[in-house]
Amino acid sequence: MYNGPTWVDYLAEGLGITVTPSSQLSVLYPRRPIPSPITVTRNGPIVSPFFNGTLNDNSVNFAFGGSQTGTAGFGEFGAFIPGVLKQVNWFRRDLAREGVRADSEALYILWAGPNDYQSVPTPVPLFSAQESVGNIERALSALYNLGARNFLVPNLPDLGKTARALSRGTEESTRLSTVTILHNFLLEDTLSDLSQSLPGINIIPLDVYSLLQETLANPEQFGFTNVTEPWL
Repeated sequence: MYNGPTWVDYLAEGLGITVTPSSQLSVLYPRRPIPSPITVTRNGPIVSPFFNGTLNDNSVNFAFGGSQTGTAGFGEFGAFIPGVLKQVNWFRRDLAREGVRADSEALYILWAGPNDYQSVPTPVPLFSAQESVGNIERALSALYNLGARNFLVPNLPDLGKTARALSRGTEESTRLSTVTILHNFLLEDTLSDLSQSLPGINIIPLDVYSLLQETLANPEQFGFTNVTEPWL
C-alpha cells in the first residue's frame, strides 16, 4: 500500500531535481531497447539490469523494497530483488557499455542494512553486522573506483524502536536495537577508514539514529501523535 513519498523524494524536492526509479529506465534487452522493468533469462524473469546508457546523466533511484546489502533481497521474492552490490554492478556495466566514468560532481546516496537483520538470531552474532557493513564498504569502494567522489551515507535508526519491532515484543525489540548499535559502530569506523585511505573522497555521514531518538522523545514537534503502534 502506498502511503506517500519516501525520504529521498523529499530530498530531491528540496534540491530541485526529479528522481527516477531505475525500473523506469530499464529495457528488455541491450539490443532491443523496449522499455521494460524485467527481462527474461533461461531461469525465468528477473528485474532488468539493462539501461542502454541512461544512468550517468539522470538522477536515478536504484532502491527496491526488500533489498539487502549483498546481491539479493529478503523475503519470499528475495532472489528476484537486486541487492546493493548487484545494483552497483549494474551501474558499472552500464558505464562500461557507454565508455564513460561516474559523474564525480554527483551525490551518491547509500543507505542499507535493515533488511539484512530481519532473520538474525538472538543473541546477535557480530559477524552479521560485519558482513552487512562490509558490503556497504565494498559498494562505496566500487563506486569510488568508477569515478564517484561524493557520498551521503546514513546510519541506521534504532530498529528496535520501530512500531513494527515493538509490536512483536521485548525480545524482538532488544534484538534489533542490539544489531543497530553494532552496525552503526562498525559503519562509523569504516567510513572513517575510507575517508583516510581513498584520496579525494567526500563522505557525508547522516546520523539517522539520533534523529529517530529525537522524534520519539518529542513526537508532537514532528507532527506525530502515535510512535509505538504500526500503521495497518
